[in-house]
Amino acid sequence: MKYFFLETRSEPGDPIAQKIAIPASHHEFDLGRKLPRLKKPIRVTVSKGKRPPTDLIQGPYTYIIASERLRTSFEELDPSNLDTAAVDLVCESRVIAKYYFIQTLNNIDAIDWSSSDLTSYPEDKYGIVEVRKLVLSPDAIGKRNVFRMEGLVSDLVVSEKFRKRVLNAGMTGMRFVPTEDFKLS
Repeated sequence: MKYFFLETRSEPGDPIAQKIAIPASHHEFDLGRKLPRLKKPIRVTVSKGKRPPTDLIQGPYTYIIASERLRTSFEELDPSNLDTAAVDLVCESRVIAKYYFIQTLNNIDAIDWSSSDLTSYPEDKYGIVEVRKLVLSPDAIGKRNVFRMEGLVSDLVVSEKFRKRVLNAGMTGMRFVPTEDFKLS
C-alpha cells in the first residue's frame, strides 16, 4: 500500500490558527497519548480569512485541526487508533465554526531501518535529523490508515485509501506528499 505525509496547505485568504487555549503542552499532540478531557471545547483563535475555513486548518506545532467531515473520515478509517477533542474556531471574539483536534494513538516504529538512508543522533535512533531515503515497513504498519512514526512524530502519515476518500469528497486545506519523496535535512 502507498502512504503519504499529510500536510496543511493554505492559500492567501484562508483562516490560519494563531492561538490555542489549551492546558497541555504542544508535545501532548505528538506523543500518541489520549487528549485531555475538558468540559468545554478548546478555543482556537484564527486569522480573519476571505474564505470559509478549510477542512484542515494550519496551526502551530503538530496540531491536526479538522472539520467535521475530515474528522469523520479519520474515525471511520481508523477508529481504534484515534482520539478527538472538540474545538471552537474563534475569529474576532466569536465562534465561527466547530472543529476537532485529531490525535493518533500509539506511535509506531514504521521505518524499515535497513532499507532507509537517514541520520539520527548516536544515542537515540529515533532522534532523526536527516532523511535522504525513507522506506516504510508494511509489517509494522499493519492495517493502519493513519499513524505517526517514532522518529518523525510531528508528521502524520495516511494511506492511499484515506487520501482517495478525502480527495473524492473535495476536502480542502491539505496536500499529500508520498513517503518515498520525503526528505529532511
